[in-house]
This record gives sequence, C-alpha cells and structure tokens, in this order.
Amino acid sequence: MENLRHRPLQVALALAVLCGWLGLPAGASPEGAKRLGIFKEAFQSPSAEVRQAAVEDLVDAEDLEVCKRVVSEVFKDPESVVVQAGVRLLGKVKNQACLDWLLQSPVKSENAQVRTLTLEALGRMGGMETTAGMDDPRIVEILEARLTDPHWLVAATAARSLGDRKSVASVAKIRTLLQHKDQRVRVSGCDVLAQLGDAGSWKELARLITEDKEWRVKSAACDALRALKATEALSSLRSQAQKEDGRLKDDLRAAIQALQQEGEKKDGDEELKGYGIQYHGIGSNSKRVVFILDCSTSMGSPLGYTTKRPELEEGCEATKLGVCQSELIRAVQQIGKAGGKFNMIFVHSQNDVWQKTLLQAAPEKVELATKHIKRQKASGRTNLCDALLTALEIEDGGAVDLKPEEMKEAADTVFILSDGGEDSNEGKYKRLSDILEVVRGVNRYARVRIHAITTGEARFLKDLTGENQGTFASKVAF
Repeated sequence: MENLRHRPLQVALALAVLCGWLGLPAGASPEGAKRLGIFKEAFQSPSAEVRQAAVEDLVDAEDLEVCKRVVSEVFKDPESVVVQAGVRLLGKVKNQACLDWLLQSPVKSENAQVRTLTLEALGRMGGMETTAGMDDPRIVEILEARLTDPHWLVAATAARSLGDRKSVASVAKIRTLLQHKDQRVRVSGCDVLAQLGDAGSWKELARLITEDKEWRVKSAACDALRALKATEALSSLRSQAQKEDGRLKDDLRAAIQALQQEGEKKDGDEELKGYGIQYHGIGSNSKRVVFILDCSTSMGSPLGYTTKRPELEEGCEATKLGVCQSELIRAVQQIGKAGGKFNMIFVHSQNDVWQKTLLQAAPEKVELATKHIKRQKASGRTNLCDALLTALEIEDGGAVDLKPEEMKEAADTVFILSDGGEDSNEGKYKRLSDILEVVRGVNRYARVRIHAITTGEARFLKDLTGENQGTFASKVAF
C-alpha cells in the first residue's frame, strides 16, 4: 500500500479497473467509487425502503459522477419514495448538471409528491447561475406552468417556489391563484403575493376577507395586507371585524392595529376591545383550542422563587408542573365561559391525548378535564414534536390531510404550557431545528396560532411561537 502511494498511475489504473468491475463511472473520485459500490449493492434489494435508504446515504455527496449514477438508476425506479430520495439528493447538490437532470423526468412525474419535491428543489436553486452568467430561465417557466397543475399541493408549491426565487414578474399569474377552488392554494397565493411585495393586489386580498368562505384564506389575506402595509384596506378590515367571532377576529384585530400605525390612527372599534379569553396575558377569541401540557420529568422540579409566589389551584403542588396545571385549569374554565371547544395533550415519552376530538366546553366536561389535569405526574422525556403534530392533525380536523372538508373541525389555536426545557427530546424528530422545520411545513396551510406559556426562558418556544403567529409568555423565572 505504501508503494502505491508513490505510484499515481498505477492507482488510477487500479481505480479504473475497480470501477469497471463494479459498473461504476471511471470519473468518480476514490471516495465516490467506494460509496457507489456500496450504493450499487444496496440498490439491488427488492425492498423499496432499502433502496430509498441507499440513496439517502449519499445525501452529502458532491461528486457529480455519484449523482449521475444515482440519476441513471433512481429515476427508473417504480417506487415513488425512491425517486423522491433522488430528487432530494440532487436538490441539495445545486449544480448545473443536477438542475438539468431535475428538469427531465422528475418534474414530469405522474406522482404528485415527486413533482412537489422537484419544484421545492427548483425554488432553492434560485441563486445558482448558468454558464451564461444568469439564472436559468427554464426554472421560472416550469414553475409558472405548474401553477395550473391538477394537484393542489403541486400548484401551491409552484407558487411558493416562485416566491422563494423572488420572481416579481410572476405576480400576475400568482394573483390568479386567489380564485383557485382549493383553499390551500388560495392561502399560498396570499402568502406569495406578500412575499413578493405586490402592493397592487390589495383590492383582491381585501375582497377575500369579505367574500371568501374559508377562515384560513381570510386569515392569510389579513396577514398579506399587513405585510404589504396596505392602509387602503383598513375600511374593509374594520367592517369585517364587526361580523366575525372566534380566531379570525384575532387576525383582523392584529392587522388593523398594525395598519393603524402606518396610516391615520382611529379611535373606537369597540368590537375589538378585549378578548373572550386570556391566558396569562395572551388574549384569544378562539373557540377551537388544543392545550399541550408538558409533564416530563423536569417539570417535577420544585419552585425556586425569584418573583412573587404563583397562585396554585387546590391539589396542585409547588412545582413547575403545578404552576402549569393551575394555568391550564383556569384556561379551560375560561374557554368554557366563552362557549368554545377544546382538547388536551399531556406530554410524556408517550403522549396522552385526552379525547379523540375537540369537545364542547360544557360545565361537566370542564370538571372532567380539571380532574384529569390534577392527576398528571411528572415523568418521562419531552415529546413535544409529536404532541404538536397530533394537535395540528387531530382527528375530525386536520392540518395537512388532503380532505378540505375535514379541516373545518380542526383546532385553530394551540397553547403550550411547559418549563421550556430543550434537552431530552423524544419522538420522531429530536433536533429542535428539525421540529421547527416540520411544524413550519405542517402549519403552512393550517394557519394555527401556537402560543407558549413557560415557567422559564426558552429560545426554542420563542422561535416556535414567532414562526406560527403566536405569543410567548414567561410565567415564573427560576
């Protein structure tokens, strides 16, 4: 081996022979050849999961010969999960050759998920330059063409990718999505028009607030008008605020308050004063709430007061969990008085979902909920991500399912009560950055507000609430 180090020609010839024996491209680097050998063996498996894993193992590959071989094998695979893995690989490399490969079979796939992932990858390639020294015009052409894709997710993703590429020239075509039959595509249209700074769309956005039948679309339009600083829409917002109740009233209120700072300050608006319910300084008019209570081992820590002693409900101990139990009991009582619906998720290593659906907060249900809250003990690890996904996809409602009619019964607001501990994550996703990314994707179309009340400081929960239209509040410092 020592002799071979001083014989580059022999090494090159040996590598060429090895590549030929394995059926690998001779242009691959030694490391690439090694990885391709492993890939080739694994990719012959009859199991789609094994073949998918073989592609994912190459996720950090920068060797174009490796990518080329993957393309030649993966894009012929009959299983869409394998093809999707190949698309993700090419999308991360961001090379001109990889772009050319993506623009071939994946973007034309009969599988909607493959098309979706391909469009996402194209959106991320916005900064890549061609040999001509400018962005490849084929990307925008394909994205605009997919705005009319028959599958709602593909059309919505095409719009968002155009937004990521800052394709201002596409605003006229994106505006047409505000008329789309699927509410999630209309939501995407609102978001992207705001992202592209299309101030000229304010009238169409204001029309959605007064005419659209889906609260999620109205919510997206509110946020878009707010982002665009469209003070011209204040009259429409105030008029609609007098007619709305529940969560949408919160969205209208936030938009009006923000735009009043941009335009002429107006008094009045009595219908906007106060909230139906308040949870430790976080106001909400929502009538469809899921509460997530952290019951992991760290929540059993006794209180060390640096502020005044918190008020604890009878039967609640002077621990972090006791503080959050007391806060949750009072929150459930308030939503009962407001006539809303609720559910609860208790976070342990294996989470405890109280009910399968949101329940009307009648007095007897509030009493049952109070007893169940007091029975909770601190144990296990934190499984917050799974709890959030459960809240966003609760049965008889659903943030990411493909049945719009089932979205009508979904929760529109989530409250998290926790010590904000960022260690010992359990569940499908463990890294905090991954949890944020997953929730961001799930909540993109659901538009659920996520608030957090903690017994301490928590950067993760601050980021989570900030990305999901929520508010962060610290109850007790330690």
